[in-house]
Amino acid sequence: MNLLKSLFGKKPAKTMEDKDFGAISERTNGEWEGFTFQLWGHSSIQVMIDADENGPSETQRAFVKGLQSDSTGIRQRIEMAIAQEARKQISQVSDLQISSIYFPGEPAHQTWRIWYNVAGDNHYSYGVEITGDSPQSFKED
Repeated sequence: MNLLKSLFGKKPAKTMEDKDFGAISERTNGEWEGFTFQLWGHSSIQVMIDADENGPSETQRAFVKGLQSDSTGIRQRIEMAIAQEARKQISQVSDLQISSIYFPGEPAHQTWRIWYNVAGDNHYSYGVEITGDSPQSFKED
């Protein structure tokens, strides 16, 4: 099978068990994805990472560690923005569940994104784009 893939130009996907991001695989050059990322008590989060063939950088790792410690209170600001947007669709917002998160190459200086599912609203995912420490909410179908 590997011979067929090499003949047709497809190389096997790289996978790794990453200490900060969980099990991740390289989808295409520079794009990594996994479904076991954990953050703020949530698990089984889809993570998408812009990184080279070696996987996440030390800059991305440091950024994630900062999020995990939440020393700046970014979680509260994100979840307030999500709840505010969700209230436009449903009256009672509770049980926010992180569904996925995207990290660019330099997340502290570029826009990164986080999506939530909200209990009671099966039609939409709610997301926030963050550049610096300013979350901007959006809604997806």
